[in-house]
Amino acid sequence: MPMGQRYALLLIAVAFYYLQAFIPIMSVDVPDGAVKASALSALSWLSGYSPHPYHYLTIGLMPFIFSGLFMQLMQWQLKPIHDRFAGDPISSERTKRVLTYLFASGAAAFQVSQMESGWFSYHPLVTWAEFVLTVYCLETLFDMIKPLKVVGNPITLFLGLNVLGGIAGQLTGIEWSGISQVEMLIFAGGVVIGLLFVVLAIRVERWRGMLAFAKAVNTTSSPMAHVVPVKVMRVGMMPVIYAGFVFYPIMMMISSWKGATTGQVLLSTWYYAPILVGLVYILTKALLSLHTPVDNIVQFSRQEAVYMVGGDAEHEKLKSTLERMVKRHALTATCWFSLVLFAEAVWQVIAPDTFTKLGFVGGIGIVILVGASRDVAKHYLKLKEEVRYV
Repeated sequence: MPMGQRYALLLIAVAFYYLQAFIPIMSVDVPDGAVKASALSALSWLSGYSPHPYHYLTIGLMPFIFSGLFMQLMQWQLKPIHDRFAGDPISSERTKRVLTYLFASGAAAFQVSQMESGWFSYHPLVTWAEFVLTVYCLETLFDMIKPLKVVGNPITLFLGLNVLGGIAGQLTGIEWSGISQVEMLIFAGGVVIGLLFVVLAIRVERWRGMLAFAKAVNTTSSPMAHVVPVKVMRVGMMPVIYAGFVFYPIMMMISSWKGATTGQVLLSTWYYAPILVGLVYILTKALLSLHTPVDNIVQFSRQEAVYMVGGDAEHEKLKSTLERMVKRHALTATCWFSLVLFAEAVWQVIAPDTFTKLGFVGGIGIVILVGASRDVAKHYLKLKEEVRYV
């Protein structure tokens, strides 16, 4: 398929995705101002911006993120179960789809349970089914985008679109005519900080660690040396997304201080921050371990006569080196994620109320936006290269 057609179809999918945020759930009639902000509403990267309290992105990407998290946890801690139900690509997709709709059904039931009985135009089961239908619409978009090979993961693309939608919604909601000069200077400072974090996020993606290997060549006594670069952020932004998805809704529901933003809740109690940082580290280390199968690499090195210094005994050194590398990379990634999380939290505490929810002064949104942009650019260059040699 020509590149022009691929990206034309991608734009149609993007337009349809944004359109869903403006389609209200039609089986309910909610009075104006009757719905209070929920814990998930503060996570704008989950459902973006919408003028309606209940719409076709209310549940949004949550079931897909939760199913992905559950699959990763199975592979990490429940290997026999993972091998049985997701040991090959076909069974993995089937299991993930079942989990997605199980989580979607639970999320739909939760949304219905929060509604007043007088809001329903029909039986509550109809509203529940309509919420589940919204997840099917998103899955259809995924199936449309995947064969185009214009992005690596449609979820990453839609998360980025949510961030853009949330930023656009906040900017259009500001009454600029009533902004004072001091507030305008604060806004300009926020833009500069946001751009700085974009540059930092791009630089972080280029971080590499180095591993020095040696390989015996026939009967030559001196081995060949190989320096292998290892990407530090090789699991991308998923650890901080999973951590934020688990941490913020729970803490915002149990916190005695009902803040309007994630940052205000994070800084409201001293032990929330260590919990979040610890969760980010645990998830990052787990995902890095899954993407760095130490035992398999050591076995392969024995078969290929690759070692750290010399002799078979040095394979144990390779194993310990890889394990230390995983911990070091997990700590580095956690420091970066903590920086963006706390930068957003500090901004939300000290900035005027008008600008607290801008969404680009640090935070998960910046990480998602840069990650989604890089993914689209990488696949564009890859497709362009393929077309050159066709």
